[in-house]
Amino acid sequence: MMNIIYLRRFKDLRSLSLSGNPIAESEDYKMFICAYLPDLVYLDFRRIDDHMKELAESKHQYSIDELKHRENLIQARLDDDLARQMELEKHKAAFVEHLNGSFLFDSMYTEDVEGNKLAYLPGVGELLQGYKDKFVIICLNIFEYGLKQEEKRKLELDTFNECIKEAIQENQEQGKHRIAKFEEKHLLSLNAIREESDLTNIEVRIVEYSEDITELFNVLMTLEMQLVEQLEETINMFERNIMDLVALFIENVQRLHNGPVPGPGEPPPREAPGDLHQHSGEDPEGRTGRRPARRRARSFCRQRHHC
Repeated sequence: MMNIIYLRRFKDLRSLSLSGNPIAESEDYKMFICAYLPDLVYLDFRRIDDHMKELAESKHQYSIDELKHRENLIQARLDDDLARQMELEKHKAAFVEHLNGSFLFDSMYTEDVEGNKLAYLPGVGELLQGYKDKFVIICLNIFEYGLKQEEKRKLELDTFNECIKEAIQENQEQGKHRIAKFEEKHLLSLNAIREESDLTNIEVRIVEYSEDITELFNVLMTLEMQLVEQLEETINMFERNIMDLVALFIENVQRLHNGPVPGPGEPPPREAPGDLHQHSGEDPEGRTGRRPARRRARSFCRQRHHC
C-alpha cells in the first residue's frame, strides 16, 4: 500500500475509488488511505467521516510526521532551486549571468592544463591570485551595472507599452463617441423614413442618410490612420531609445573592462550620453536640443491628446 503515498502529490485529489483492486482487500485499507491522503473526501464513492480521519491520523501519526518532514525537506530544496533558476533568468535578461563571482575566471582555467602547471612555479600563485581578485572585481562591477541597465530597459519597455495602450484606448473611445452621435442623430430619421408615405421625401432622406454614413466612414478611417501613424512613431522612438541604452551598456562595460579597477559596486567612470537620465537638452553627441528619452516618450503620450 505504500504506492498510495505517490497520490499525495495531487493536492486537489478529493475522490478515489480502488474498489476491486487487490489493495482494497487489506485489513488496514481505509485507515491507511485516510491517514496518508487527509484531503480526500470520498473513498470508493462513500464520504469519509471526520471520526474516521481522526482515528487514522492517530494510528499512523509517527509515520505521517516522518513523511511530512521528508516532504518539507524536498519542497525546501525545490523552492531553493526555483529561486536560483528565477535569479539566473533575471541575470540572463540583464546579460550578466554568472558574473557575480569567480565563475567566469574559473571556467577559463578549468581546461587550461599549461596554465595550471605554471601556477605551481614560485611566485606565480600569488600573481595569479592577485589577477583573479582584480578580474572578479571587474565582473562584479559589470554585474551590478548590468542589473541597473536592465531596470532602465524595463522602464523603457513599460513606458512604451503604456503609450501603445493609451493610444489604442483613446482612439477607440473617439470612434465609439462618433458612432454613438451618429446613432443618436439618425435613430429618429429611421423611424421617420418608415412612417413616410411620400416617395420623394423618402428618397431625399435616404440620400442624406447615405451621405452621413460616408462621412462617418471617413471619420473612422481618419482615426485609424492617425492611430497607425502614432503607433509607428512610438515604435520608432522605442527602438531608438533601446539602441541608445544598448550602446550605453556596451560602452560602459568596455570602460569597466579596460579602465582602472574600481572597488566592487562602484559606478562606471561617467554616464554615457543617450541614457534615459541624460541631461535635458543634450543629445548623444553632446549637442543641445534633444530631450531625454523617457521625457520624449511621455511627452509623446501627452501630445496624442491634441491630435
